[in-house]
Amino acid sequence: MLAFSEFFFFNEGSVRHFLEAPGAIGKALHISELILFYCLPGSLLLALEPMMTTWPRTILAGAFVGWSIEAAMVPVAYENVPFSFFWTSVSWHALIDVCLGWVVLRRIFGTGKTLTKVFGAVTLGCLTALWSTWAWADLALEAGQFAEIIAVGLALQAAGYLLSGRSAKQPVLGRTGFWFAIGINLACWALWAAIFLPVSIGLLVLATLNGLLLMGASAGESIQTSNKLGLHGLLPLLLALPGGVLGYWMIKITGYSNEIGELAVLLVAFGGILIYAIAAISALRDRVRK
Repeated sequence: MLAFSEFFFFNEGSVRHFLEAPGAIGKALHISELILFYCLPGSLLLALEPMMTTWPRTILAGAFVGWSIEAAMVPVAYENVPFSFFWTSVSWHALIDVCLGWVVLRRIFGTGKTLTKVFGAVTLGCLTALWSTWAWADLALEAGQFAEIIAVGLALQAAGYLLSGRSAKQPVLGRTGFWFAIGINLACWALWAAIFLPVSIGLLVLATLNGLLLMGASAGESIQTSNKLGLHGLLPLLLALPGGVLGYWMIKITGYSNEIGELAVLLVAFGGILIYAIAAISALRDRVRK
C-alpha cells in the first residue's frame, strides 16, 4: 500500500523528501517513517480483507482504508469538502492501492502465467509514467530520479507481496486483532473529526452509509485466490522499471507532459468517483433484494 500511495502516486512531499534525503541512510530513515505511518491503515486493510469477496465489496472496504489514510492519519479529507471525501481516499487509495495493488496485481503475480505477469509489470510501469506527469513540474523530475522512485516503489511492492505470501482466504488478524485495528482507526478518526466539526459530520454520514452497503452487499464467490507468492514468481515485476522509463521518455518527447498530467488527474479523480458510485448502487440493489 505504501508503494502505491506514495511512490507510484508520486506524492510531492514524500518523493521530494526522499530525493533530497542525505545519502542511503537518510533515504532509509524516510522510508522507515513512511512504513510506520502506514501501519494504521495497513492494519485496517488486513482486518477488512476477508470482506473483499466481490468487486463492489472490495471498493467499499477500500474506501475505509482510504479514509484511514486521509481522515484518521492526516486531515486531508476535510480540506475541500465534499470533493475531498472522495479524492484521494476513494478515487486513488480504494481503487489503486487496494483494488489494483493489493488484489489484482497480487493475484496476477501469485497465480498468473508468466506472460500475464510480464504484461502486468510493463503496464504498471507505463501507467506510473503516465500518472507521474501530474508532479513533473513541481518536482522538476528527471529521468534518473523517475527511475529511482519507480525502483523504490517496486522494492516496497515486492516486499509487501512476499510478506503476504499466504492464502488470502485466511485472515491474518484474529478476532482480537480485528477489533483492535477497528478501534484504533476509529479513535484516530474521531480526534480529527472533533477538530473539524461540523464539516466532519458529512464524512461520518458517508462512512456510515458505506458500512451499511458493505454489510448488505452480496458476498458472492471470492475474487481472491490462494496467493503463494515467492521471489521467483515476482521476477517479472522488474520489467515495470524499463517499461516506466520508456513511458517517461515517450511522454517527454511529446512536450505535453503538463497537459497530460492535468488530464490524468481529472480522469482518475472523477472516474474513481463514478466507479465508487457504481459499486454503491450494486451493493444497494443487493441490500434491497434481501
